[in-house]
Amino acid sequence: IGPNGLPNWKETFANMRLNASTIDADDIKHFLPAEAFKMADRLATVKLDGSFLGFYKDFVANGTFATALGNVQSDINLKIDDDKRTSSYKGYLKTNNFNLGKLIGNTDLIKTISMEGRLAGSGFTLETSNAEVDVTISQLLLKDYNYRNIKANGNLSLEKFAGQLAVKDPNLAFTADGEVYLDQNSQAFNMEADLQHINLQALKLTKEPIVISADANLNFKGLKLDEFEGVARFDSATVTY
Repeated sequence: IGPNGLPNWKETFANMRLNASTIDADDIKHFLPAEAFKMADRLATVKLDGSFLGFYKDFVANGTFATALGNVQSDINLKIDDDKRTSSYKGYLKTNNFNLGKLIGNTDLIKTISMEGRLAGSGFTLETSNAEVDVTISQLLLKDYNYRNIKANGNLSLEKFAGQLAVKDPNLAFTADGEVYLDQNSQAFNMEADLQHINLQALKLTKEPIVISADANLNFKGLKLDEFEGVARFDSATVTY
């Protein structure tokens, strides 16, 4: 441990190596804004092995973290502001079966995620987030289906993703460029896609066994047929029913 600036914590620069350590959100509550503490508290007691370099509101966290919500590996610069909208992060992140839904308080939409990649953005909730992401997602439990093998490169903000997506799931394979809206009240798609195949029944989007492949231009909302509103144009389509 190499702190410089004590006893004034706000001006203290620390270079700490933490081997097989544990930390609880209550231990650092004094140093966190209310919204950041609320999220940290959901992690419960964290077992960590890594390093902490910087000031208490502007630091690099590099290491592995075992939490109540899943395991995380990071090399990220965090800048924590009293205004949660301007708190920011930049760097590398890897998760293993991490319960993102519990962390952000929205398990109706999303549950676990296993991913690896780089991100840079601000805001610690879906409502305030604005992040550039370039990630590979091996597993994402979204709504009622566990999607596999996703690559995403674009911007995530206000419950919307805009950019490029590629999915190679057993029941969904496509490449696309456009926008996906994840808001609970207006889940929608606006994108051009090369839809190699989609099994709607397996994805729990229909009760009927429908499989589609096509070049598609999608501009609609609703994730189930009885919620569908908008336009979906298909070229060179094959439909199996």
